Amino acid sequence: MYKIKTDSHEIVPSPFNAMVNYFNKRNAAVHAAHLLPYLRPDFRLLDVGCGGGSITLDLARILKNGHTIGLDVERNLISVAQELSTSTDAKNVEFDVGNVHDLSRFGDETFDVVHAHQVTLHLENPVGAIKEMRRVLKTGGILALRDNSSMIVTPTIPALDHYMLKFRDWHRSLGKHPGGGLQHHLWAHQAGFSWDKITMDSDAWEESGQQSRSDWVLGAGRGWNGTALKAGVITEEENAEWTAAWKEWEDAADGRLMALDSTLICIK
Repeated sequence: MYKIKTDSHEIVPSPFNAMVNYFNKRNAAVHAAHLLPYLRPDFRLLDVGCGGGSITLDLARILKNGHTIGLDVERNLISVAQELSTSTDAKNVEFDVGNVHDLSRFGDETFDVVHAHQVTLHLENPVGAIKEMRRVLKTGGILALRDNSSMIVTPTIPALDHYMLKFRDWHRSLGKHPGGGLQHHLWAHQAGFSWDKITMDSDAWEESGQQSRSDWVLGAGRGWNGTALKAGVITEEENAEWTAAWKEWEDAADGRLMALDSTLICIK
């Protein structure tokens, strides 16, 4: 796990730090498992939407004779990734601010692999983005996608049901695609990948057990609440209600969050 440094006086991490620390629990062995059998040590890899860089750094270690580039549209996340990279033994990796819709800094057929974890479901124009990812792939190169398809929280807590519905509606209003894993194979085909070159699979993950639930609530749950509140999507009252509901779920011995992701391997 890669963890962001926090202020020595910060007893409870800020929403940003908490969210980054939660998502930087991700690693290539689990979250890029669909891609690992295809990798060779000398590959050049582009990781778009790399976030805080935890998966990117793992991939860079595997591609020890190649080169890995992580891009993200959020400068503060790139700063986190750059800081983390200085404390690891991965020397063949670089991070920079970049937008998947415009990869013009890279020529055609530059990379052996383009990887995107939980990215296309956040895009207004996923087909256009995949076309751009395909452009920078070498002939025979690999596009690896993973996007969430569904998420269930149990036991049933009405306030959390309302939370999930409002969060999805908000994302749709922004042009995003909650549950985009149910569609990303269609987007890949529309972007130019033939069906016989698209391998579809799925993988599940779960947050259960006291520590796992606490990590989720402190990171993703608190972070989402803070983002929605800042954007004016929810009221202070809703924020308080949902914070209490997440706490109720966190403290429930039978609390589980179960998610299903779709994975794609697309060959150019």
